[in-house]
Amino acid sequence: MKKHHFVTIYTSGTHYCELTRAYFRESGLEFEEINVRGSERMLDEVIKKSGQKETPITIIDGRTIVGYKPDLFEVILQQGE
Repeated sequence: MKKHHFVTIYTSGTHYCELTRAYFRESGLEFEEINVRGSERMLDEVIKKSGQKETPITIIDGRTIVGYKPDLFEVILQQGE
């Protein structure tokens, strides 16, 4: 049985944000997207989670990935299946 993954993507409208969204859509995985553009509170949350202002920030099952890194997404998603 496949594990259900909890995925949250913090975005701001960059090209890499779109690539990250497309990766999860094409993989058929549900995700929550939080757009931080224009929100000081959300930007503060991103900094707390990742230590930087860069987006996208992807959190998969509690693990934080900064930037668009499909190879790392795949490794994390395969763990525990």
